[in-house]
Amino acid sequence: MKKLILLFVFLCLIACSSNSPIEPEANQQADDETTSEEGNNDDEMSEEEPFTFPFSLSIVLKDFSNPAQREGQFESIDFLKGLSNPSESLNLTQTINLDLDAGIVTNGQENVLVFLQKTGTIEKEYLTYNLDTQQIYSANRTELLLTSENCFFDGTQLAANSNGLLFFNYDLCQAPDDIIPVFRNQSTDENIIFPKIEAAHMGDSFNLLWGSDYYYYYHFNNLNEDAQGQSIDQDGLIVYNATSNEIIYENRTSERKIPLVCKQKMVLKRNNTLLDLIDLESGQTLFSNEVSNSDGLIIGDRLGQAEIYQNKVGLMIYNFEEQKLFPGVYDFQSNSSITFDSEVYREYFRNSGIPVPNPIRQPKEYKFDLESETFAVLYHGFTQGFIENDNPDFIGLVFMNFEGEILHEYKFDERQWIEQIIVKR
Repeated sequence: MKKLILLFVFLCLIACSSNSPIEPEANQQADDETTSEEGNNDDEMSEEEPFTFPFSLSIVLKDFSNPAQREGQFESIDFLKGLSNPSESLNLTQTINLDLDAGIVTNGQENVLVFLQKTGTIEKEYLTYNLDTQQIYSANRTELLLTSENCFFDGTQLAANSNGLLFFNYDLCQAPDDIIPVFRNQSTDENIIFPKIEAAHMGDSFNLLWGSDYYYYYHFNNLNEDAQGQSIDQDGLIVYNATSNEIIYENRTSERKIPLVCKQKMVLKRNNTLLDLIDLESGQTLFSNEVSNSDGLIIGDRLGQAEIYQNKVGLMIYNFEEQKLFPGVYDFQSNSSITFDSEVYREYFRNSGIPVPNPIRQPKEYKFDLESETFAVLYHGFTQGFIENDNPDFIGLVFMNFEGEILHEYKFDERQWIEQIIVKR
Protein backbone atom coordinates (compact mmCIF):
# COMPACT_ATOMS: atom_id res chain seq x y z
CA MET A 1 0.00 0.00 0.00
CA LYS A 2 2.80 2.37 0.90
CA LYS A 3 4.45 1.59 -2.43
CA LEU A 4 1.25 2.44 -4.26
CA ILE A 5 0.98 5.81 -2.49
CA LEU A 6 4.59 6.66 -3.36
CA LEU A 7 3.97 5.73 -7.00
CA PHE A 8 0.88 7.94 -7.12
CA VAL A 9 2.79 10.94 -5.67
CA PHE A 10 5.62 10.34 -8.16
CA LEU A 11 3.20 10.33 -11.13
CA CYS A 12 1.58 13.55 -9.87
CA LEU A 13 4.95 15.28 -9.72
CA ILE A 14 5.71 14.24 -13.27
CA ALA A 15 2.36 15.54 -14.47
CA CYS A 16 2.86 18.87 -12.73
CA SER A 17 6.38 19.28 -14.10
CA SER A 18 5.22 18.52 -17.65
CA ASN A 19 2.39 21.09 -17.45
CA SER A 20 4.39 23.93 -15.86
CA PRO A 21 6.16 25.22 -19.06
CA ILE A 22 2.80 25.89 -20.76
CA GLU A 23 1.88 28.82 -18.45
CA PRO A 24 5.00 30.96 -19.10
CA GLU A 25 4.52 30.44 -22.85
CA ALA A 26 0.96 31.77 -22.62
CA ASN A 27 2.15 34.64 -20.48
CA GLN A 28 4.88 35.42 -23.02
CA GLN A 29 2.31 35.51 -25.81
CA ALA A 30 0.19 37.95 -23.80
CA ASP A 31 3.27 40.06 -23.08
CA ASP A 32 4.14 40.09 -26.79
CA GLU A 33 0.64 41.28 -27.65
CA THR A 34 0.85 44.00 -25.02
CA THR A 35 4.27 45.08 -26.25
CA SER A 36 3.01 45.09 -29.81
CA GLU A 37 0.04 47.27 -28.86
CA GLU A 38 2.32 49.63 -26.96
CA GLY A 39 4.64 49.77 -29.95
CA ASN A 40 1.78 50.67 -32.25
CA ASN A 41 0.70 53.40 -29.86
CA ASP A 42 4.28 54.71 -29.77
CA ASP A 43 4.32 54.77 -33.57
CA GLU A 44 1.07 56.67 -33.62
CA MET A 45 2.33 59.12 -31.05
CA SER A 46 5.67 59.53 -32.84
CA GLU A 47 3.95 60.60 -36.06
CA GLU A 48 4.19 64.38 -36.00
CA GLU A 49 1.15 66.39 -36.94
CA PRO A 50 1.61 68.17 -40.26
CA PHE A 51 2.68 71.80 -40.07
CA THR A 52 -0.17 74.24 -40.65
CA PHE A 53 0.41 77.84 -41.67
CA PRO A 54 0.07 80.09 -38.59
CA PHE A 55 -1.28 83.03 -40.61
CA SER A 56 -2.39 83.68 -44.18
CA LEU A 57 -0.05 84.93 -46.89
CA SER A 58 -0.18 85.42 -50.63
CA ILE A 59 2.94 85.58 -52.75
CA VAL A 60 2.60 87.52 -56.00
CA LEU A 61 5.29 86.84 -58.60
CA LYS A 62 5.95 88.08 -62.10
CA ASP A 63 7.57 85.66 -64.52
CA PHE A 64 9.60 87.63 -67.07
CA SER A 65 9.32 85.56 -70.22
CA ASN A 66 10.79 88.52 -72.10
CA PRO A 67 13.20 90.29 -69.71
CA ALA A 68 14.44 92.71 -72.38
CA GLN A 69 10.93 94.16 -72.73
CA ARG A 70 10.10 93.76 -69.03
CA GLU A 71 7.17 91.62 -70.01
CA GLY A 72 5.71 88.64 -68.22
CA GLN A 73 2.73 87.19 -66.39
CA PHE A 74 1.71 87.70 -62.77
CA GLU A 75 0.96 84.64 -60.67
CA SER A 76 -0.12 84.25 -57.06
CA ILE A 77 0.11 81.41 -54.54
CA ASP A 78 -1.83 81.38 -51.25
CA PHE A 79 -0.58 80.03 -47.93
CA LEU A 80 -3.77 80.07 -45.88
CA LYS A 81 -3.96 79.83 -42.09
CA GLY A 82 -4.72 76.34 -40.80
CA LEU A 83 -3.80 74.56 -44.03
CA SER A 84 -0.69 72.45 -44.62
CA ASN A 85 -0.26 72.95 -48.36
CA PRO A 86 -0.24 76.09 -50.49
CA SER A 87 -2.83 76.66 -53.19
CA GLU A 88 -2.31 75.97 -56.85
CA SER A 89 -0.69 78.85 -58.69
CA LEU A 90 -3.24 81.34 -60.08
CA ASN A 91 -2.40 83.17 -63.30
CA LEU A 92 -3.45 86.72 -62.43
CA THR A 93 -2.59 88.07 -65.88
CA GLN A 94 -5.21 85.82 -67.46
CA THR A 95 -7.70 86.17 -64.60
CA ILE A 96 -7.66 89.96 -64.61
CA ASN A 97 -6.91 90.29 -68.33
CA LEU A 98 -3.67 92.22 -67.84
CA ASP A 99 -1.19 93.21 -70.50
CA LEU A 100 2.25 91.62 -70.27
CA ASP A 101 3.84 94.98 -69.47
CA ALA A 102 1.41 95.79 -66.61
CA GLY A 103 2.87 96.90 -63.29
CA ILE A 104 1.67 96.57 -59.71
CA VAL A 105 1.05 99.26 -57.07
CA THR A 106 1.63 98.08 -53.53
CA ASN A 107 -0.07 100.71 -51.37
CA GLY A 108 -3.52 99.94 -50.07
CA GLN A 109 -5.18 97.15 -48.16
CA GLU A 110 -3.04 94.05 -48.33
CA ASN A 111 -5.85 91.83 -49.55
CA VAL A 112 -6.44 94.14 -52.55
CA LEU A 113 -3.90 94.20 -55.37
CA VAL A 114 -3.68 97.26 -57.63
CA PHE A 115 -2.38 96.99 -61.20
CA LEU A 116 -1.55 99.74 -63.66
CA GLN A 117 -1.33 99.41 -67.43
CA LYS A 118 -1.27 101.73 -70.43
CA THR A 119 -4.08 101.63 -72.93
CA GLY A 120 -2.81 104.44 -75.15
CA THR A 121 -0.23 107.20 -75.37
CA ILE A 122 -1.37 108.88 -72.14
CA GLU A 123 -4.35 106.76 -71.20
CA LYS A 124 -3.92 104.46 -68.22
CA GLU A 125 -6.11 101.79 -66.73
CA TYR A 126 -6.20 100.90 -63.05
CA LEU A 127 -7.38 97.44 -62.04
CA THR A 128 -7.90 95.95 -58.60
CA TYR A 129 -8.18 92.32 -57.59
CA ASN A 130 -9.53 91.28 -54.19
CA LEU A 131 -7.68 88.17 -53.01
CA ASP A 132 -10.52 87.25 -50.62
CA THR A 133 -13.56 87.75 -52.85
CA GLN A 134 -11.86 87.36 -56.29
CA GLN A 135 -13.66 90.55 -57.31
CA ILE A 136 -12.15 92.59 -60.17
CA TYR A 137 -12.65 96.31 -60.66
CA SER A 138 -11.20 98.65 -63.28
CA ALA A 139 -11.31 102.34 -64.12
CA ASN A 140 -9.33 104.38 -66.64
CA ARG A 141 -7.62 107.71 -66.30
CA THR A 142 -10.39 109.63 -68.05
CA GLU A 143 -13.03 108.27 -65.67
CA LEU A 144 -10.96 109.17 -62.61
CA LEU A 145 -9.83 112.67 -63.54
CA LEU A 146 -12.15 115.48 -62.62
CA THR A 147 -11.36 117.50 -65.75
CA SER A 148 -9.89 116.52 -69.09
CA GLU A 149 -7.35 119.36 -68.85
CA ASN A 150 -5.29 117.62 -66.19
CA CYS A 151 -2.06 116.66 -67.88
CA PHE A 152 -0.60 114.61 -65.06
CA PHE A 153 -1.84 111.70 -63.00
CA ASP A 154 0.63 109.80 -60.86
CA GLY A 155 -0.18 106.17 -60.13
CA THR A 156 2.03 106.17 -57.03
CA GLN A 157 -0.50 108.47 -55.39
CA LEU A 158 -3.23 105.90 -55.86
CA ALA A 159 -4.39 103.30 -53.37
CA ALA A 160 -7.26 100.86 -53.01
CA ASN A 161 -9.40 99.02 -50.51
CA SER A 162 -12.27 96.57 -50.88
CA ASN A 163 -14.68 99.40 -51.70
CA GLY A 164 -12.84 101.30 -54.38
CA LEU A 165 -9.92 103.48 -55.46
CA LEU A 166 -8.55 106.54 -53.69
CA PHE A 167 -6.27 108.99 -55.46
CA PHE A 168 -5.04 112.57 -55.52
CA ASN A 169 -6.23 114.73 -58.39
CA TYR A 170 -3.79 117.51 -59.27
CA ASP A 171 -2.03 119.15 -62.19
CA LEU A 172 1.74 119.60 -62.24
CA CYS A 173 1.68 121.37 -65.60
CA GLN A 174 0.73 124.59 -63.87
CA ALA A 175 2.02 126.49 -60.87
CA PRO A 176 1.59 124.67 -57.52
CA ASP A 177 -2.08 123.88 -57.40
CA ASP A 178 -4.50 122.60 -54.82
CA ILE A 179 -4.82 118.83 -54.57
CA ILE A 180 -8.18 117.11 -54.40
CA PRO A 181 -8.54 113.65 -52.84
CA VAL A 182 -11.08 111.58 -54.78
CA PHE A 183 -12.62 108.23 -53.92
CA ARG A 184 -13.93 106.08 -56.78
CA ASN A 185 -16.79 103.96 -55.42
CA GLN A 186 -16.67 100.64 -57.25
CA SER A 187 -20.28 99.81 -56.37
CA THR A 188 -21.70 102.92 -58.07
CA ASP A 189 -18.83 103.94 -60.41
CA GLU A 190 -19.11 107.42 -58.94
CA ASN A 191 -16.39 109.78 -57.72
CA ILE A 192 -16.71 111.08 -54.16
CA ILE A 193 -14.86 114.39 -53.82
CA PHE A 194 -13.12 115.21 -50.54
CA PRO A 195 -12.22 118.74 -49.43
CA LYS A 196 -9.24 120.11 -51.31
CA ILE A 197 -5.81 120.25 -49.74
CA GLU A 198 -3.97 123.51 -50.24
CA ALA A 199 -0.73 123.05 -52.13
CA ALA A 200 1.16 124.91 -49.42
CA HIS A 201 0.21 122.19 -46.94
CA MET A 202 1.29 119.33 -49.18
CA GLY A 203 4.91 120.25 -49.75
CA ASP A 204 7.26 119.06 -52.45
CA SER A 205 6.40 115.38 -52.23
CA PHE A 206 3.77 113.24 -50.59
CA ASN A 207 2.38 109.74 -50.57
CA LEU A 208 -0.94 108.13 -49.87
CA LEU A 209 -2.12 104.96 -48.15
CA TRP A 210 -5.64 103.55 -47.96
CA GLY A 211 -5.18 101.88 -44.62
CA SER A 212 -8.53 100.17 -44.06
CA ASP A 213 -12.18 100.37 -45.00
CA TYR A 214 -12.60 103.46 -42.87
CA TYR A 215 -9.47 105.57 -42.99
CA TYR A 216 -7.15 107.12 -45.49
CA TYR A 217 -3.84 108.77 -44.74
CA TYR A 218 -1.44 111.04 -46.50
CA HIS A 219 2.07 112.00 -45.56
CA PHE A 220 3.90 114.98 -47.00
CA ASN A 221 7.16 116.88 -46.64
CA ASN A 222 8.55 120.21 -47.74
CA LEU A 223 11.93 121.94 -47.66
CA ASN A 224 11.85 125.53 -46.42
CA GLU A 225 14.51 127.93 -45.21
CA ASP A 226 14.79 129.43 -41.77
CA ALA A 227 15.86 133.01 -41.01
CA GLN A 228 19.51 132.05 -41.48
CA GLY A 229 18.85 130.46 -44.85
CA GLN A 230 19.23 126.91 -43.55
CA SER A 231 17.00 124.21 -45.02
CA ILE A 232 14.22 122.93 -42.78
CA ASP A 233 12.69 119.54 -43.50
CA GLN A 234 9.01 119.82 -42.69
CA ASP A 235 6.90 116.70 -42.47
CA GLY A 236 3.16 116.50 -42.18
CA LEU A 237 0.70 113.73 -41.59
CA ILE A 238 -3.10 113.81 -41.82
CA VAL A 239 -5.46 110.89 -41.14
CA TYR A 240 -9.07 111.07 -42.37
CA ASN A 241 -12.11 109.00 -41.59
CA ALA A 242 -13.34 108.22 -45.09
CA THR A 243 -16.95 107.79 -43.94
CA SER A 244 -17.38 111.05 -42.06
CA ASN A 245 -14.59 112.85 -43.93
CA GLU A 246 -13.36 114.22 -40.60
CA ILE A 247 -9.73 114.58 -39.64
CA ILE A 248 -8.94 111.99 -36.96
CA TYR A 249 -5.30 112.86 -36.44
CA GLU A 250 -2.91 115.47 -37.80
CA ASN A 251 0.63 116.55 -37.11
CA ARG A 252 1.95 119.39 -39.26
CA THR A 253 5.03 120.19 -37.20
CA SER A 254 8.46 120.55 -38.79
CA GLU A 255 9.89 117.47 -37.11
CA ARG A 256 10.75 114.45 -39.21
CA LYS A 257 7.94 111.87 -39.09
CA ILE A 258 7.69 108.32 -40.43
CA PRO A 259 4.28 106.64 -39.96
CA LEU A 260 3.36 102.96 -40.12
CA VAL A 261 -0.26 101.83 -39.96
CA CYS A 262 -2.12 98.61 -39.20
CA LYS A 263 -5.93 98.71 -39.22
CA GLN A 264 -6.93 101.04 -36.38
CA LYS A 265 -3.45 101.75 -35.01
CA MET A 266 -0.45 103.73 -36.17
CA VAL A 267 3.21 103.87 -35.13
CA LEU A 268 4.80 107.27 -35.61
CA LYS A 269 8.56 107.77 -35.41
CA ARG A 270 9.44 111.42 -34.71
CA ASN A 271 12.87 113.05 -34.81
CA ASN A 272 14.59 109.64 -34.60
CA THR A 273 14.09 109.49 -30.82
CA LEU A 274 10.34 109.56 -30.18
CA LEU A 275 8.09 106.62 -30.92
CA ASP A 276 4.32 107.06 -30.63
CA LEU A 277 1.52 104.50 -30.74
CA ILE A 278 -1.75 106.12 -31.82
CA ASP A 279 -5.31 104.75 -31.74
CA LEU A 280 -6.90 105.92 -34.98
CA GLU A 281 -10.46 105.26 -33.81
CA SER A 282 -10.17 107.88 -31.10
CA GLY A 283 -7.17 109.83 -32.36
CA GLN A 284 -5.55 109.41 -28.94
CA THR A 285 -1.85 108.75 -28.41
CA LEU A 286 -1.56 105.55 -26.35
CA PHE A 287 2.22 105.71 -25.80
CA SER A 288 4.90 108.27 -26.51
CA ASN A 289 8.29 106.77 -25.70
CA GLU A 290 11.76 108.25 -25.79
CA VAL A 291 13.83 105.51 -27.43
CA SER A 292 17.57 106.00 -27.14
CA ASN A 293 18.46 103.49 -29.87
CA SER A 294 15.52 104.26 -32.16
CA ASP A 295 17.90 104.61 -35.12
CA GLY A 296 18.14 100.84 -34.94
CA LEU A 297 14.38 100.42 -35.33
CA ILE A 298 14.16 100.45 -39.11
CA ILE A 299 10.81 101.94 -40.08
CA GLY A 300 11.59 103.19 -43.57
CA ASP A 301 11.32 106.61 -45.13
CA ARG A 302 7.65 106.89 -46.04
CA LEU A 303 4.14 106.04 -45.03
CA GLY A 304 3.81 102.26 -44.93
CA GLN A 305 2.24 99.23 -43.31
CA ALA A 306 3.30 97.23 -40.27
CA GLU A 307 2.15 94.46 -37.96
CA ILE A 308 0.80 96.03 -34.74
CA TYR A 309 -0.72 93.84 -32.04
CA GLN A 310 -1.30 94.41 -28.31
CA ASN A 311 0.96 97.48 -28.09
CA LYS A 312 3.75 95.76 -30.02
CA VAL A 313 5.07 96.31 -33.53
CA GLY A 314 7.08 93.96 -35.74
CA LEU A 315 10.12 95.71 -37.20
CA MET A 316 13.54 95.16 -38.70
CA ILE A 317 16.10 96.04 -36.03
CA TYR A 318 19.65 97.09 -36.91
CA ASN A 319 22.52 95.62 -34.90
CA PHE A 320 25.15 98.38 -34.85
CA GLU A 321 27.97 96.12 -33.70
CA GLU A 322 27.48 93.56 -36.46
CA GLN A 323 26.08 96.08 -38.95
CA LYS A 324 23.27 93.67 -39.84
CA LEU A 325 19.48 93.72 -39.80
CA PHE A 326 17.46 91.21 -37.81
CA PRO A 327 13.67 90.79 -37.52
CA GLY A 328 12.34 91.76 -34.13
CA VAL A 329 9.58 93.25 -32.00
CA TYR A 330 9.36 96.56 -30.18
CA ASP A 331 7.09 96.60 -27.10
CA PHE A 332 5.58 100.01 -26.25
CA GLN A 333 4.41 98.78 -22.85
CA SER A 334 7.91 97.90 -21.63
CA ASN A 335 9.74 100.30 -23.97
CA SER A 336 12.06 97.50 -25.05
CA SER A 337 12.84 95.44 -28.13
CA ILE A 338 13.97 91.91 -28.92
CA THR A 339 15.55 90.49 -32.05
CA PHE A 340 15.28 86.99 -33.49
CA ASP A 341 18.94 86.40 -34.22
CA SER A 342 19.33 82.77 -33.11
CA GLU A 343 22.08 80.58 -34.47
CA VAL A 344 19.57 78.79 -36.69
CA TYR A 345 18.44 82.09 -38.21
CA ARG A 346 22.02 83.26 -38.68
CA GLU A 347 23.07 80.03 -40.33
CA TYR A 348 20.02 79.94 -42.61
CA PHE A 349 20.64 83.46 -43.92
CA ARG A 350 24.42 83.44 -43.70
CA ASN A 351 25.52 85.04 -46.97
CA SER A 352 29.24 85.39 -46.32
CA GLY A 353 32.02 83.49 -44.66
CA ILE A 354 34.37 80.56 -45.21
CA PRO A 355 33.49 78.02 -46.37
CA VAL A 356 30.96 79.76 -48.60
CA PRO A 357 27.52 78.33 -47.83
CA ASN A 358 25.65 76.68 -50.63
CA PRO A 359 23.08 77.85 -51.33
CA ILE A 360 23.19 81.48 -50.25
CA ARG A 361 19.84 82.78 -49.06
CA GLN A 362 19.30 86.52 -49.19
CA PRO A 363 16.21 87.74 -47.27
CA LYS A 364 14.07 90.20 -49.23
CA GLU A 365 10.73 90.74 -47.45
CA TYR A 366 9.43 89.93 -43.97
CA LYS A 367 5.90 89.53 -42.64
CA PHE A 368 5.26 89.29 -38.90
CA ASP A 369 2.36 87.73 -37.03
CA LEU A 370 2.64 88.80 -33.41
CA GLU A 371 -0.38 86.82 -32.27
CA SER A 372 1.14 83.45 -33.25
CA GLU A 373 4.70 84.70 -32.56
CA THR A 374 5.86 83.66 -36.01
CA PHE A 375 7.16 85.41 -39.09
CA ALA A 376 7.74 84.58 -42.75
CA VAL A 377 10.64 85.57 -44.98
CA LEU A 378 10.58 85.69 -48.77
CA TYR A 379 14.17 85.19 -49.94
CA HIS A 380 16.36 84.87 -53.02
CA GLY A 381 18.53 81.77 -53.37
CA PHE A 382 21.88 81.49 -55.15
CA THR A 383 23.45 78.09 -55.83
CA GLN A 384 26.84 79.24 -57.13
CA GLY A 385 28.17 80.44 -53.79
CA PHE A 386 27.92 84.13 -54.65
CA ILE A 387 25.26 86.75 -55.44
CA GLU A 388 25.33 87.97 -59.02
CA ASN A 389 23.27 91.05 -59.98
CA ASP A 390 20.53 89.90 -57.60
CA ASN A 391 19.35 87.48 -60.29
CA PRO A 392 18.38 84.51 -58.08
CA ASP A 393 18.55 80.86 -59.09
CA PHE A 394 15.41 80.25 -57.06
CA ILE A 395 12.98 82.00 -54.70
CA GLY A 396 11.82 80.55 -51.40
CA LEU A 397 9.59 81.20 -48.43
CA VAL A 398 10.40 80.15 -44.87
CA PHE A 399 8.26 80.31 -41.71
CA MET A 400 10.09 80.77 -38.39
CA ASN A 401 9.08 81.31 -34.79
CA PHE A 402 10.32 84.06 -32.48
CA GLU A 403 13.12 81.79 -31.29
CA GLY A 404 14.42 81.82 -34.85
CA GLU A 405 13.62 78.14 -35.40
CA ILE A 406 12.64 76.94 -38.86
CA LEU A 407 9.01 75.76 -38.99
CA HIS A 408 8.44 75.25 -42.71
CA GLU A 409 10.25 75.82 -46.01
CA TYR A 410 8.79 76.24 -49.48
CA LYS A 411 10.68 76.61 -52.76
CA PHE A 412 8.98 78.16 -55.79
CA ASP A 413 9.41 76.90 -59.34
CA GLU A 414 12.85 77.73 -60.68
CA ARG A 415 11.85 80.33 -63.22
CA GLN A 416 13.03 83.87 -63.73
CA TRP A 417 10.91 85.56 -61.12
CA ILE A 418 11.88 89.22 -61.09
CA GLU A 419 9.05 90.98 -59.27
CA GLN A 420 7.82 89.52 -56.00
CA ILE A 421 5.41 90.81 -53.39
CA ILE A 422 4.51 89.13 -50.12
CA VAL A 423 1.02 89.99 -48.87
CA LYS A 424 -0.40 89.27 -45.44
CA ARG A 425 -4.10 88.43 -45.59
